Amino acid sequence: MREQFTKYFIGIEDTRCQCDISHNLQDVLILVMCAVLCGLDELSDIVEYGKEKSNFLEKHFDVKSTPSESTLSRIMNMVSGEKIAECVVKIMQNLIGIEGEIIAADGKTVCSTAKKGSWREKLHILTAYMTSNGVTLGQLSVGEKTNEIPILRELLDMIDIKGKIITADAMHTQKETVEKIIDNGGDYVLGLKGNQGAAFHEIKSYIDDSINDKGIEVEFEQTIEKKQGSH
Repeated sequence: MREQFTKYFIGIEDTRCQCDISHNLQDVLILVMCAVLCGLDELSDIVEYGKEKSNFLEKHFDVKSTPSESTLSRIMNMVSGEKIAECVVKIMQNLIGIEGEIIAADGKTVCSTAKKGSWREKLHILTAYMTSNGVTLGQLSVGEKTNEIPILRELLDMIDIKGKIITADAMHTQKETVEKIIDNGGDYVLGLKGNQGAAFHEIKSYIDDSINDKGIEVEFEQTIEKKQGSH
């Protein structure tokens, strides 16, 4: 298993002085990849994952040690987030394949990856994945969360979305984005919030008119999110 992974990670440059290295770069990248794919985004959680899964990581990937949080932070600030994303995509596609109809776009920030006082931002990654099996189809690093909008359009040109349904949150409910999806042969289901002005009211009015005038049956679902500390 390690050989399958390292052949992708080997192209990522290690700029550390090779005379004083305790943790192999490929070991660290494998650890981070496994942890992030499990939904972890804090460096402290990734380190804890490495310790708890030490037997698994050594057996399947020959990863024998887990770096400290400070060491992991230095290494993650050294490497290119975009190159890591490209490697992860290739690995997942190679191991699992591509099946399913729905592609979800989701942004995730790996917290604590920016050095204190540094110009570098935290590592934020936008991922497109198949909801049927969790396979990552495309992934790009994002400078800031607000930059997800143009990055998603770039991501849509990297993957084959013909005949697929793209889902994303309300941030991506933009004319240019849906035009890109349609032009590339896909369809979409996007979130829409009340603070998105005219678009929200126009679509709500259309649905209300369809229900009242044409007798169209519509199913409603509602979710309520409670903030921490609320009752």
